Amino acid sequence: MAATRSASITGQKTVFTDLSPIAHRKLHAKIRTVSGYLPVGTHSRHTSGCAVFSGTPPEPADEVTGTDTPPAATPPPATPINYAEFEPEVLYQLLSAEVAGQRGRYDVTLVNYLQAAKTSRDTGVIERAMRIAQSLNADNAQQQLATLWLDVDPPDNLEAHRISAIQAVKRQKLENALFHMEQIMDQGEDADFDSLAAMAAGLPPAQQQELLTLYSQLAVKHPDNPPELQYSIALLQKITGTPPTVAPPADQPIG
Repeated sequence: MAATRSASITGQKTVFTDLSPIAHRKLHAKIRTVSGYLPVGTHSRHTSGCAVFSGTPPEPADEVTGTDTPPAATPPPATPINYAEFEPEVLYQLLSAEVAGQRGRYDVTLVNYLQAAKTSRDTGVIERAMRIAQSLNADNAQQQLATLWLDVDPPDNLEAHRISAIQAVKRQKLENALFHMEQIMDQGEDADFDSLAAMAAGLPPAQQQELLTLYSQLAVKHPDNPPELQYSIALLQKITGTPPTVAPPADQPIG
């Protein structure tokens, strides 16, 4: 693809100084495709000279109908779509990602979306990058994106906490996993304590005991803890062969 010296996108108008008419039409189609995937984020950078997605999709042209055909009912007015503003660098990364995806190079799509998410810190880009990472089972990318998501979005982002907890478990960072699960529990949602406890059967004995200690500390810290936490503690006691005892104090060191 020919290099471009300058680009400006406002609504449906696109200007690329070094593109042939054919290449111009192809890239314009790509831009419309990308704009359909990128909702406005809450942390997009708004600076002069940056590329802009804005406006609403064009209305389809009216079709000529016969005189005997009643006119179609007027649809309700569509909600205006406002797209985020992106630096040219980010726009190039997004376009490259979408082109790579259409060519089946999903690894390149993920790399470009991950970089665009880090550069733009736009929640719409982060969320789409996360969907791509999940579809590819890319654990490292999911961990990076979840950390970024929690940094950009409010700390009560349930989905980001769930993904962070799963990735921490996969890396056997149990204390970190419990931190994110506690954030989920504090919002009154199911933190899946029992699922993690069931997985402990495949962990080394030392980590089984670590998880039991962490769960017990969490139960002391939250006296009104959900029944699933008590069930999980009982399950871990069975797995580790630990007889039911009074839970250790919350400030007791692990191991």
